[in-house]
Amino acid sequence: MSLDRKLDLVGIAMLFVGLLTLLSLISASHNAATDSWLSFLGQAFGWGVYLFPVGLIFVGLWLVLRSFERVPHIDIERLIGVVLLFINILAWMHFFMFPDDAYALAADSSGGGYTGGFIFNVLYTSLGWAGVAIALTAWLIIALLLVLDVSAAELFRWIPSSFVRIQDGIQDWLDERRNHRTITAAKSKSSFNQPSPPDNWPGMQPGPGSAAGSASFSPQYTNQPRPWHYRG
Repeated sequence: MSLDRKLDLVGIAMLFVGLLTLLSLISASHNAATDSWLSFLGQAFGWGVYLFPVGLIFVGLWLVLRSFERVPHIDIERLIGVVLLFINILAWMHFFMFPDDAYALAADSSGGGYTGGFIFNVLYTSLGWAGVAIALTAWLIIALLLVLDVSAAELFRWIPSSFVRIQDGIQDWLDERRNHRTITAAKSKSSFNQPSPPDNWPGMQPGPGSAAGSASFSPQYTNQPRPWHYRG
C-alpha cells in the first residue's frame, strides 16, 4: 500500500471519528458505544471534548483534500504548537474553576479533564496560584508562536492597537450607561416634582360631607339661566 493511500485512509478515519463524535455530542440520545466513548473523552479532556472532534475533522479534511502529486509536508513545529495550545487551553479550564481537588473535577468530566487536571496539579504544587497563571501565560505565548509561525515581535505588534480598541469600546459603553442613568433620573425627578392642582382650581369645590380643606370634583356652571317667571 502506497503512502498516499495510507494517508487517505487515515484522513477518512479521522473525519469519520470526528463527525461521529461531534454528532454524538449534539445528539440527545446515545447508545452504549457512543456513551462510553463520550464518557472517556469527557474525563480525558473535560470541556475540551468539544474541541477534540473539531480538530479531528480539520486534520482529516487536510489529509483527504491534499495534493496527490507529493507527500504533504507536515510542519512538525506547527503540529507541536497545536498540541501545546490544546493542552494549554485544558489547563486554563481547570485553573479558572479554582478546584480544591483537580482530579475530582476531572472525574466529573469538568474543567480540562484529567489532562488539564494533571498539568494544573503539577504547576500548582510547584508554583502556587500566581505561578500557575504566569506559567500558563508563557506556555500560551510559545504555543501561539509555533502555531502561527511568527516571531514574538510580530505576535505582539497587534496588542497595543487591540488594547486601544478595547479601551474605546469600554469607554463608549460606560458613557452610554451614564447617559441612560442621567436621562432616567431626569425623567423620574420631573415626574416627582410635577405640581398638584391648587384648591381653587376651576371645578374643584368642597363636596358635602368632606373634611375641611379637602376637595372633590364638582363641576360648576358659571352661565346658569335665571329662574323663569310667568307674566300674566
